[in-house]
Amino acid sequence: MLEGRGRLQVLLTLPARAVASLAELPPKSLFCRKCSFLTASLPRSAPARPTASSTKTSFISSSSPAPATAPVDRAHRRLNHRSRTFSSLAPGESERLLKTATQHPSHYDFRSVENKWIDQWRQGGLTNRDDAAKSKSRYVLCMFPYPSGNLHMGHLRVYTIGDVLARFERMRADDDTVVINPMGWDAFGLPAENAAIDRGVDAESWTRSNIASMREQLIAMGTSFDWEREVTTCDPEYYKWTQYLFLKLYKAGLVYRAASVVNWDPVDKTVLANEQVDAAGRAERSGAFVEKRKLEQWFVKITDYAEDLLADLDLLDWPDNVKHSQVKWIGKTEGVEFSSHVLLKTKKNSKSTAVSKVTIFSDQETLENATFVALSADHPILIDLEDRNVIIRNDKRQKMLTPRLSPFKKNMMGYGTGLKILNPVTGKFVPVFVAGFVTEDVPLGAIFAAPKLDKNSEFFAKRHNIPMEPIEPTKVLDPPTFRPALKYRLRDWLISRQRYWGAPVPIIHCSSCGPVPVPEEELPVVLPKSVKLTGRGDSPLNAEEWVKTTCPSCKKEARRDTDTMDTFVDSSWYWLRYLDAKNDKSICESSKSAERVPVDVYVGGVEHSILHLLYARFIGKFLLRSGIVQGKRFEEAKGEPFRSLLAQGMVLGRTLRCPDSQRYLKPEELDLTDPDNPKMKATGQSPVVSFEKMSKSKFNGVEPSEVLQKHGVDATRLYILYKAAPTDQLSWDEAGIVGMGRWLQRCWRLVKEIAEDSRSESEKVDERASLELRAYVSSTVKEVTAAVSQTRGFHVAIASLIKLTSFIESVERNSVSVENLRFAVETLIKMMGPFAPCASSEMWQIISKNESAMVIEGKWPVPEEVIFQRDIQTCVVTINGKMRGTIEVPLGAEKDVALLEAIVREPRNEVGRWLLHPETGKPLEVRRAIVKKGQNSVLVNFVV
Repeated sequence: MLEGRGRLQVLLTLPARAVASLAELPPKSLFCRKCSFLTASLPRSAPARPTASSTKTSFISSSSPAPATAPVDRAHRRLNHRSRTFSSLAPGESERLLKTATQHPSHYDFRSVENKWIDQWRQGGLTNRDDAAKSKSRYVLCMFPYPSGNLHMGHLRVYTIGDVLARFERMRADDDTVVINPMGWDAFGLPAENAAIDRGVDAESWTRSNIASMREQLIAMGTSFDWEREVTTCDPEYYKWTQYLFLKLYKAGLVYRAASVVNWDPVDKTVLANEQVDAAGRAERSGAFVEKRKLEQWFVKITDYAEDLLADLDLLDWPDNVKHSQVKWIGKTEGVEFSSHVLLKTKKNSKSTAVSKVTIFSDQETLENATFVALSADHPILIDLEDRNVIIRNDKRQKMLTPRLSPFKKNMMGYGTGLKILNPVTGKFVPVFVAGFVTEDVPLGAIFAAPKLDKNSEFFAKRHNIPMEPIEPTKVLDPPTFRPALKYRLRDWLISRQRYWGAPVPIIHCSSCGPVPVPEEELPVVLPKSVKLTGRGDSPLNAEEWVKTTCPSCKKEARRDTDTMDTFVDSSWYWLRYLDAKNDKSICESSKSAERVPVDVYVGGVEHSILHLLYARFIGKFLLRSGIVQGKRFEEAKGEPFRSLLAQGMVLGRTLRCPDSQRYLKPEELDLTDPDNPKMKATGQSPVVSFEKMSKSKFNGVEPSEVLQKHGVDATRLYILYKAAPTDQLSWDEAGIVGMGRWLQRCWRLVKEIAEDSRSESEKVDERASLELRAYVSSTVKEVTAAVSQTRGFHVAIASLIKLTSFIESVERNSVSVENLRFAVETLIKMMGPFAPCASSEMWQIISKNESAMVIEGKWPVPEEVIFQRDIQTCVVTINGKMRGTIEVPLGAEKDVALLEAIVREPRNEVGRWLLHPETGKPLEVRRAIVKKGQNSVLVNFVV
């Protein structure tokens, strides 16, 4: 007997004295089907099944002749089962069970089982080869990770969810269906470049080392990814086709070059990404104040697809909140556009004069209620008037342009310019303010602001003492011309990055020909190798040996474009490349893409619900329109790449803060002797406990590898799936994993018992009990199938499997045939397959007695049409109109009020106490009983 976490886990390895006693047990002995534990014997004259009252006090009969087993029974009582079900053993079964117990311990050793199966899958045991002859497919795709080197809990959750869906689809697939479940790496980007600078290493070497580490971590999670489809965006074989897409967009007129503002570090003399500028507007590396400079950059005209991107959301099975985010980001607005003079009173008591002209987009209602005009901090008119010294340069404007300024702080900022603009509807001049809440995506960067209609305008107006109500309108002598207009919040996609670690833009700049596309046959334009990054000065792509080339058109000396592409370009089409990852002749062979896209289920974090999904949708539609990808399914989807989206919620960590300073506490600052009641070592105070996004700065992170090592892959997967619905946030509590481990132990014991059951199939059984078992199994199959395939309620599915386990444990073994018991357990193990792949695989081999059998290659169970009518029904009991509880009564009992009352008054029914006087305990007289029969239950109301 092993004691762990305050509960005995009893192994049937008993001391010799106890074994000798058990070996002499008479044929009729009590056997607990819950834990495969032999209890003390009862004399042959004793009843085969103890009464409820006897089981509450002792498991040993007063006349038991086997005192040697008393310690065993005391241990058994400490198991604290939710229900204890016993049955009489057939003659000779005591000896068989004792022999079985000594040969095959009932304890499930998750480490040895999981090591066995993960090693087997590591060697390619789950590769699901594509067959072009198969006419159908099920494409399950998880968002690929950036290879940072270590998986975090968010990765563990998303890839567990994706793996469940892929395994489920494989078990449901017919012979004409291929299931696609690939994995790859979003390997380009700024983090790798920064890591290379900090460590003095090559960005490519660092990235590939991380990929190797994370690939092994994914395999150790028990995932079933098809590694033959693996793609890595930093491979020239991959970004060759990223560059190919750029050229196709360029030739279609969807790529152009224009001046755009960038962050410039005047010390390191380099362009910075927004992430490299702190909240104070300083460069993170040099500490210098960042300057804004205009630079020629590449844009993709995604706005040409704005209407399609908006309308086709109706085709998608996506969460409403994600669709709403996309609609808001695209931001379609109908209104009017007009130009108006900007006036400035240059001297005291002088008349205002027009100093410029501005074009504004608005609508009738807003104009009627507007009290001021708000400009974005980067509006061209401000720059122009400052350059002409018409208005004084204001430092606040520069602060408002700080890239990492929080939205809250930015919305609070603003100032008056002294400028005025005529409101064409009211005929009154309104003041012009620079306002932080007017961002670069506001149409034309200028709005008439109406505090009555808009919260941001109201907040800003109160802060800057601007009137809330409009001035009464007067006649406009010279109203501007209104032009009906349709505007989108969506802006063209800026894809230029002035960095090294990205896919080079395949354009050559010639002094004679201008920008010239690199010929497709010369792709890829490969990054220079073994580059030492310093973070200072020009990008390594400016090195003469790389940048100098020949113009493909006139053959004169020319220079390569030194920009690389945004990593969103790499991830916008990877879903297509998985289908033909090794093809060096085309982006994807048409026969492989025709019936394989769109993706059936796309799984990833809700934080990617805007830009990544929007860009992937745009590229999908372009691929269809340009004829690069064709196929009936893709055409019906109008080029949408992801038919269904499962956006999983975040994993939150337990966070402890000082109640006085609100400082996050480190583990070493806490006394965790009682994990449920932590104390601060320094003060003895109880910290403030909350669940927040995991972060190193909050000291609330959890290392996935440690959890998997401690509790096992399957138990951890089950906990992640059971703890919360996949779209909800998951508050991590490691103690909950233990319960999943116990359930696996119960399933293991069931499998061992059924595999070793030597009863004859011809033995007489209770047909009704067998029918009830099969009906319960069939009902569970329906529940689990619907939960996984329709609602994605994995927590519901696991709960149904646990209930099925309990039901099988409760079945009297002599009442049902071995065949039906085996059917029930086999169905249970099959349905466990997607959730607990290692344990179910091992159990399947045991119960099937076939060492080469794999549960994932078995067919998903189909519910039987079993008609089973129970002899009992639920009765809801109310006393004087108040519900007091439920009981079970025989079918037809609703016809006999006296019978219902008698059953309620039985001592075993707790609800009966409401028919007793609260002080004397004497029975109350029932004056009237009202019975109402429902479809599956009875309602009785006793009036006392």
